[in-house]
Amino acid sequence: MNELITTIVPITNEATKIKNSSISMDETIQKRLEKIPIYLRKENNTFQSIIDQALHLMSVSIWKDDIQDDLIQISILIYKINLLSIYHSLWTTYWKSGLGQLIEQTSEQRNYVVYSMNIPIWPKEIKRIITSMKEKNANIHTSPMDLVCYHRQELEKQLRQTQIEWNEKVNHLSGYNLKVEQLLENYIKEHLHELRQEIEHKKKLVTYDYHTEAIKQEFLRLNPTEYHKKLMKQSCLKKNEEKTTERELQFLEERMNHSNISELSLEPSTITPSSIINFIENIEIRQQLYKQYRHIIEQAKADFCTLSLKTAQEQHHRAKLNYDNQVAKMFNLHHNSNNMTTLPLKMIDLIIERCRIIGERIQFVYQYKIECFHSKSKIKDDLDIQ
Repeated sequence: MNELITTIVPITNEATKIKNSSISMDETIQKRLEKIPIYLRKENNTFQSIIDQALHLMSVSIWKDDIQDDLIQISILIYKINLLSIYHSLWTTYWKSGLGQLIEQTSEQRNYVVYSMNIPIWPKEIKRIITSMKEKNANIHTSPMDLVCYHRQELEKQLRQTQIEWNEKVNHLSGYNLKVEQLLENYIKEHLHELRQEIEHKKKLVTYDYHTEAIKQEFLRLNPTEYHKKLMKQSCLKKNEEKTTERELQFLEERMNHSNISELSLEPSTITPSSIINFIENIEIRQQLYKQYRHIIEQAKADFCTLSLKTAQEQHHRAKLNYDNQVAKMFNLHHNSNNMTTLPLKMIDLIIERCRIIGERIQFVYQYKIECFHSKSKIKDDLDIQ
C-alpha cells in the first residue's frame, strides 16, 4: 500500500484551482466509487474466506464481528485507493498529451525522428467529453485544460482523503500486519486486473493517436497541395483497410481454433427440430430423423465457417494489394512527376510513417480484443466445468 501512496504527487498547481461549476467528476468513476463491488460484500463466500484467512493471520483478543467489519471497511478503502490511482494515471496521460509531454524521446530517437513530439495535442476522448458537455448545455465553455486539471485535482484530493482514512483504520486495528495487508491487496488487485488492462489499453491508444496527429501536423507544415492531402488521406484509409482485414482474419481464425464448429455463428439454441418429428411414434425413425437433422445443421455451420474464412482472406488480399499499389504510386510520382504533382520524399516518409502507426494501432486494438475473447471464453469454460 505504501507504493500506492507514493505514486501520486502532491496536488499540482498546473493551473489555478478549477472552480468551474459546470465541470463534474466523470460519471463512470463516480459510480465505481459509490458502488461497492459484489466481491467486497459480506455475503460473498470468496471474500468471507479471505477475511477468515486474515483473521488467522492476526493475533487479536477483541470480538470477532467487530474486527471482521473493520477488515471489510479496510478492504473497501484499498479498493478505492487502487481505483483512484488507476484513473489518475489515465487523466495524467491526457494531461501530458495536452502539454506535449507525453512522449519521452531518447537521444538516439532525436537523431532520426522526422516530426516533433513535444507539441500539445488533446486526446479524442477529451474533445468528445467537451462536445458532449456543450450539447447538453450550449452556455458551457470549458477548455480541455480546465477539464483535465479538474479531474486530476479531484482524483488526487479523493485519493488523499481515502489514504488518510485507511491509515487511521489500520493504525487502530490491533493485529493488522503486512501479511494481512498483502492478502487483501492481492485479492482486490486480482479483481481489478481487467479494469487496469482496459485503462492501460486506453492510455496506449492515446499515445498512438498522438503520433498520428503529430505526423499530420508536420505534414501540414510542409505546405502540401490539395492533391498531396488527398494522397495522405487515401494512403491512410487503404492502410486502415489492409490492417483491419488482416486482423479480422486473424480474429476469425482464433475463434475457429478455440471453439468447436458447432459453437460458431449459428447457436444451437436458435435452431430447433420441427415439432412434426416429435409426433413420430416409431422411436428408431424419430432418432434417425434427429440424427439426419443434426448432420444437416452441422454441415451448414461448417460450410458457413469455410465461406467466412475464404471471404476474409480475399478481402485482406485485395486490401493489401490496394495499399501496396498506393505506396508504389507515391514513389512513381516522386521520380517521374512534373512540377504540378511533385511529391517530396519527406512527404512520402511522413505518409508511410503515419500509415505504419495506424497499422500498429489496429494491431494493438485487435490483440486486446483477442485477449478479452480468450479471457471471457476461459470464464465460460470454468463455469461450464462447475
